[in-house]
Amino acid sequence: MYTATSEMCMTSAQATGVRTQASRAERRSVARKGVHRARTVCKASAVPGESVVPTAQVAKPKRNRPIARVVPSSVASELTLAPTSAAERLKDSQVKRFEMEEGTLYVGMNNYCTSVKPGNGGLRVRSYDTAEEAESEAQALCDAMTLKHAAYNTGFTGAKLVFDSKVDVSTLNKNKLMKEVARTLASEAGCVYTGCDINTTEGDMEYLDSISPFVLAGIGSTVDTNKATADGTFAAVVRMAEKLKLPKDFKIFIQGCGKVGTFLAESLVKYGATVYTADVAEERANIKGCINMCHVEDFAALEVDIFSPNAIAGVVTVDVAKRLKAKAIVGAANVPFRSEEARTIAADRGIFFVPEYITSAGAIIVDSMEWCHDDWATLRPSVAYAFCYDMVYAKVGEYLDMCDEAAGDPSMSADWNDITVSVCEPSESVPVGSKLREWIGCATEHRDVVVIGAGMAGTAAAYQLSKLAPGTTGVVLEAGEKPAHRKGSSFGDSRMFRQMYSDPYFSELQSKSLGLWSELEAECGTKLLDVNGLLFYGAADTGETVEGSIPGALEVMEKRGLPHKFFEKGEDMKKAYSSMSPKEDHIGLLEETAGSINSSLACEEMMRMAEASGDWKLRTNARVLDVWQEEGSEKYHVLTSSGTIFVTDKLVCCAGAWTNNILGHLGVELDMEVWKVHWGHYKLKEGKQSPQWFHFGKDDGLFYGFPGKDGIAKVGVDFSPDKDRFASMEEYEADTDESLAQQIDGFVKEQWGETYAERVDMVTSPYTMTKDAMFVLDTVPEHPNVSVFSAGNGRAFKFGPMLGRALANLVMGDEPSFDIAPMTMRRDGLIKSQQKVPPIPATPIAAAAPAASTSAETKQDSFGRAHVPFGEVGAAQYSKLTVGCFDVVMNTKDLIDESVKALNLPADSTRNIRLADFGAADGGPEMPMVHYLKSLLPPGCDLEVCFEDQPNNDFTSLFYLALGIEESPVPFPPLSSDPGIFFSAIGRSFFDQCLPKNSVDISTSFTAVHWLSEYPTEIRGSVHQTLSTDAPANERFSAQASKDWDTYLKHRTTELRKGGQGVVAAFGVSPSGSYLGWNGEAGSANMYGELNGCWDEMLAAGQISATEHANATFCSYYRSEEEMRAGFTGERLGLRLKSLEWRPITCPFGRGLGSPAELVGTVRTWSNSTFESALDDVRAPEEKKALVDHLYEKYRLRIEAEPERHHMDYMHAYLHFEKC
Repeated sequence: MYTATSEMCMTSAQATGVRTQASRAERRSVARKGVHRARTVCKASAVPGESVVPTAQVAKPKRNRPIARVVPSSVASELTLAPTSAAERLKDSQVKRFEMEEGTLYVGMNNYCTSVKPGNGGLRVRSYDTAEEAESEAQALCDAMTLKHAAYNTGFTGAKLVFDSKVDVSTLNKNKLMKEVARTLASEAGCVYTGCDINTTEGDMEYLDSISPFVLAGIGSTVDTNKATADGTFAAVVRMAEKLKLPKDFKIFIQGCGKVGTFLAESLVKYGATVYTADVAEERANIKGCINMCHVEDFAALEVDIFSPNAIAGVVTVDVAKRLKAKAIVGAANVPFRSEEARTIAADRGIFFVPEYITSAGAIIVDSMEWCHDDWATLRPSVAYAFCYDMVYAKVGEYLDMCDEAAGDPSMSADWNDITVSVCEPSESVPVGSKLREWIGCATEHRDVVVIGAGMAGTAAAYQLSKLAPGTTGVVLEAGEKPAHRKGSSFGDSRMFRQMYSDPYFSELQSKSLGLWSELEAECGTKLLDVNGLLFYGAADTGETVEGSIPGALEVMEKRGLPHKFFEKGEDMKKAYSSMSPKEDHIGLLEETAGSINSSLACEEMMRMAEASGDWKLRTNARVLDVWQEEGSEKYHVLTSSGTIFVTDKLVCCAGAWTNNILGHLGVELDMEVWKVHWGHYKLKEGKQSPQWFHFGKDDGLFYGFPGKDGIAKVGVDFSPDKDRFASMEEYEADTDESLAQQIDGFVKEQWGETYAERVDMVTSPYTMTKDAMFVLDTVPEHPNVSVFSAGNGRAFKFGPMLGRALANLVMGDEPSFDIAPMTMRRDGLIKSQQKVPPIPATPIAAAAPAASTSAETKQDSFGRAHVPFGEVGAAQYSKLTVGCFDVVMNTKDLIDESVKALNLPADSTRNIRLADFGAADGGPEMPMVHYLKSLLPPGCDLEVCFEDQPNNDFTSLFYLALGIEESPVPFPPLSSDPGIFFSAIGRSFFDQCLPKNSVDISTSFTAVHWLSEYPTEIRGSVHQTLSTDAPANERFSAQASKDWDTYLKHRTTELRKGGQGVVAAFGVSPSGSYLGWNGEAGSANMYGELNGCWDEMLAAGQISATEHANATFCSYYRSEEEMRAGFTGERLGLRLKSLEWRPITCPFGRGLGSPAELVGTVRTWSNSTFESALDDVRAPEEKKALVDHLYEKYRLRIEAEPERHHMDYMHAYLHFEKC
């Protein structure tokens, strides 16, 4: 039996009732994280100004450029601020002119370019009619780039280089031009960077990069900026199509088939759109799957849904705008409108337009990645493209939402420029390239098994794995909209099953398969198989065809003792089937137990049964874009068109005709063909019914027919002419061949003319074929954890459950239940080519800035699962985010009063008093209490305060607060301001003795003693003990808490002087059942329940494993009053409990009193380490942080949706005790 790897198994109970995936919208929220912008749009919309640094601060060459680029506030305050008006900023550019040997270079640059935030734009080379035209284009493109960079906050602002060539561009001395450009860039002292544009190539940029540090063109990386731009534009088109509620086969006209236009067209063809293309070079518009429209002179008259300009600027003139029949304009071309008038006309006609500043941002997003990550060149290109897609999709959605708001609110501007400006990212937000790591974390899901393809084999494998390996988590990735999609070979409602085979191997395999088909029908409660009988008939001398032969099948049926009926001549069959017209020399063989399978329904049912287990999920519209491994790991990474990266131990490829597309990522190509096979439907003549039959003939004489339904019956052929045999699905053409359709018509009329009437339709399906007509079922050489089924040769469906079981056996490491040796991938000649694909670096992107001090940087073996500080060291994050704790501490004033009185200090006492505070964190909430306590002491007494916490505590913040270096959110004088207060810190656990015996006068602890010294056990299904229904786990937690309470009190007894006082505010469960984050109010949310729900969703989405899910059990326990009093029973530990009282404190951020971010912040200060330490150490620290960020973002969204329900009200037991 297969056992799922520990970090990835999921129980069905955990998977039931929660969402199946982190939606793409959630991942796209990374693009908007931290953005708080006003929703009102007006012509003077303000955007935050940016500080300008002196141009003398020249940026270092990018290979040594520092990652963090923050202008110190001390410097920024002395610098001139940029204008606050967005419109003003947009127009605030200049064009510099540089005369060169073969032309003039115009450098358009925003006036606020600096070496910290430089201008960035490509180098365009053209011959212009006038100098004014060139200069005007430089300025217009620069302004467009300013908006483009601002829309995403790439870390740059606008610039554009335009070279007006005096000579024919084809004869231009490019190397000389690049040298002159390098000198020009150097003169701008790092304030301008450039890259490719019209008539500049990657080779040009490589040469320029060798002599200038001011180039951003993906040099040294395999990321193609043209592809990135195309994928961003593709995202914009898809988002617009969704906005317009267009079907997937919507019509789009792509004008301009350069690199970007071609990539865009190819993506849209794969998406399913109807794509029309045109280009000035007609041959470039000949793109596979597209319709070349170069012969059409007036593109404005084309009846399309979307017009996509991807060539030069200004293609939409006033005339075009008046006549354009498209519903929307979405393209990559800069400045597509010739004039403002043209744009206004289009708007007035109701034509949607998404500005190119937003749509064609892929290249600048790549530039931002390059700018933010010194090791970005190791990034997998497909991941970069997916990131660009998501960022643009999110931004286009935001823009379209703003358009809707503007249309419904007369007070808002509906001007495209103003709306574009309104969706620009604040300049103080992180550059878009810095979001890559977080995006990867949110996009990643972990599964034990990933199955590619939801046809027969893929759904059967998932179904069998759900039965044979319960608890194994898996996902089936389907490119189409449902299992057995229309373009695949499993689509339809009829597949034959039969034991009539010339090869006993297949006859026996069918017998075994029928048993599993019956099991499936019984389990799913759906009838999938119909026993119709099957008649083989035709020539006796065909030899062995792909479907065998009649004599061969007869021999096998006889040897196996299977029931059958043999017809020696045509007239015998005519008597049995009066409406057929066999030839006299035809023979026949009938298997009455044969029949047909509802193929599409069978796939749907197998997938449904797999999902019913709770361990398996189906993801549709999830075409696989890339597969790879990383250094030091055996796991496979699978990137889909939905933007998800699945990480898995086991990969099962059931991609049918697309098998080589998948295996190609692993360096393997099989010698297979894709045949286009025809089938159609014919009307049945009145009162006639067709049997199920298969005709054997020579020279493409394999025909078949199924029983009719509702007066219609299916007829097809089992052969394909040479011209209809393709090397791959990229070459495959699905159109029907009318001559072959007529051949089928002729056969039907000749032999079944009394049964069938006219043809209703004719369609085609892809068959994946090997030269030996044998299936492929095996593991991939050099990749033992990758299993494959392919090459069904048009006859595999009937064996579905057995093939699925064999795949499951391979995944589980077991011997298959039947002999799969004949199907081995290693048979002679099947592997056409194989090359070793090296794994990519395991950590392709470094962090964009120094990471904050979090639990990811702390050694778990040193501190276990105890609370670890969250936030940047020295920033006093705990105090700033947990304002409520100040109230908790000051709520002990009465107990502090009593404690000081109990010391019986004379008014003239000069004795030094020692206060020990345990579990102090950064000490901020305690410091006002320290001042108060000091005020109660006689004037001659000094106060020594010893703050205790773990050695990894943020003591820097504690001392900063005590010295007044860091400000507290609750104003109080620094401890250092009182000459009678002395303070120190102890880095040791409070479960140890921390101070000399008999040396402490007053011992305090606030919101700390609920933490446990040891992790008792995991709690399945709950992050906290208060919600646990796991009785054995609860007992272990209770026992550990009892032991730790005794230990804590015993050490405090040792440290306290006789008569010393102790004050503790401890989290617990009050007699009324209230505890932190839960007070029993009707309609109120349970804080732990909400965290638990968010964590469950991440498990269901595959972002965390089941082990990681279970690991997130808080190492804390909320004691009852009885459990707290037990420590003082009979004064057994030398302490006398003076009082115990339950006191609630209202959360200052709950119920809408504060922002959702503030409430999440106060929860995260003490909970972050629990979730981060739960994640597997194979994850990089950045990945852990990104996942935990995602968790708290999900929690924030819940609060934002219903703020009145959420709070973190405090409930403490306040204890006062003294040493006997």
